[in-house]
Amino acid sequence: MPQARHLLLASAAVTGGLVLAAPATVAAAPADAPPTIVVENGMTQPVFSFADAIEERVYVETPLDTNHDGRRDRVAIDISRPRETATAGFKVPVIFEHSPYRKNVWGDVPYHSVLVDELPQNGPGRSGARSTGAGVQSAEAKANLPGSLDDYYVPRGYAVVLGQSVGTADSDGCSTSGDAAETLGTKAVIDWLNGRARGWDASGAPVTAGWTTGAVGMTGGSYNGTLPNQVATTGVEGLKTIIPVAAISSWYDYYRANGLVVAPGTYQGEDLDVLAKFTAGQARSEGDCADEMAAITGRQDRVTGDYSRFWAERDYLDARKVKASVFVVHGLNDWNVKTEHFAGWWDQLSKWHVPRKIWLHQGGHSNPSSAPVTLPNGQTWTYKQTENRWFDYWLWGVRNGVMSEPTAVVQRENAAYTTYRNWPDPGARDVAVRLAAPGSLTTGKTRATPSSPLWTRAARSTPTSWSPTRTCRAPTASRTPHRCSPATCASPDGRRCGCGWRSTTSRAPT
Repeated sequence: MPQARHLLLASAAVTGGLVLAAPATVAAAPADAPPTIVVENGMTQPVFSFADAIEERVYVETPLDTNHDGRRDRVAIDISRPRETATAGFKVPVIFEHSPYRKNVWGDVPYHSVLVDELPQNGPGRSGARSTGAGVQSAEAKANLPGSLDDYYVPRGYAVVLGQSVGTADSDGCSTSGDAAETLGTKAVIDWLNGRARGWDASGAPVTAGWTTGAVGMTGGSYNGTLPNQVATTGVEGLKTIIPVAAISSWYDYYRANGLVVAPGTYQGEDLDVLAKFTAGQARSEGDCADEMAAITGRQDRVTGDYSRFWAERDYLDARKVKASVFVVHGLNDWNVKTEHFAGWWDQLSKWHVPRKIWLHQGGHSNPSSAPVTLPNGQTWTYKQTENRWFDYWLWGVRNGVMSEPTAVVQRENAAYTTYRNWPDPGARDVAVRLAAPGSLTTGKTRATPSSPLWTRAARSTPTSWSPTRTCRAPTASRTPHRCSPATCASPDGRRCGCGWRSTTSRAPT
């Protein structure tokens, strides 16, 4: 999962969009008054000196021992916060981005061969390896934290925390890519910010986070946006909101489709073990974490493509424990993290009545543009301003009306933005689309023929296989019990199966 494509391709502009109507301005406090945020037009304003911000490194203890050395792994975090948090007792909320990509990635990690005359068991080769590309933090020190979160939000009265996933960069342990260990390693940072976990500085001195209110918002794009989804499913106290951008909701759906192994985007030969090695770096992957990497390679099962316990551990499509509000952001032309990821996650958020908002744009694996969007009430906001107002509402308690605005902002095919009271649009209805002549679809009836079989996924509730529709006929001893059966067939002639919560079909390989 090379960094060049798993970081978002572009960042939304910070400014742009005229507010036509907004709440009254909050007057600036006298010079001798305690420090406080300043709100104008429903948004916090940059009134704290970024040049004077405090920056520090903390190592947070996790409940994990992923490298089996008998010691709890620690994850490294870098903090930037207003100086007033140290000099004037000013307590601030936190915007937190965790990442496995900070530094020391394995740029030329071997990929699996995709040559058709080789079997999956033949193992990886280097033919698909690519360079890391832009966006990976180097090991060199910088004057401020990488990225723009601290530049933008610290002056507005927030602390920004950039974390390093367990088993990556300066954190202890082994990279496990998407499972409970990675989730708990990320959650530990929120626990530390709320006094429930221990932390130390580089000298080994204990460090606490008495400067924060304990209110945390997570954000990030791609893998960095997936981690907020993971942590939110734990229901951790203190996580008030998340903004996942182009985020994964199921790693099975990312690396598999119709029971086949697929590559995200067009990066052939990549799989979860390649990602784990990439983020861990070569030294760990071939050293202390070699056994962990080998276990991932075996359990991901490139041979059958089956959904298994391994993939279930990396599936976040269950929002029953989610307490944080969620602002989903996704590109409708994203062929890296495809749209099914936000769709399945959104369905779960709706099912469990999680406070939510969604912003869909016509871009790919990227942030929305800086184009302004006019709401039905006449106010005009850019995406970045909406992000700002969302954090202000959920972390500072600013009454800016963001939750009274339309739930969905959707950029249509002509690039114009449309708002909807809810999503999907309450006026929409489901339409069954079927494969027809080569290269076409139809809403009418069709009949599968032996020359063009259909493949349909079995129910996800148990480890399953994808199977040709002919398995809709009565099962025999030679057929796996996880395949479709007559009881799940949708059509009278028993040739098509309606299996799974989001049934999809595609032509079988020929």
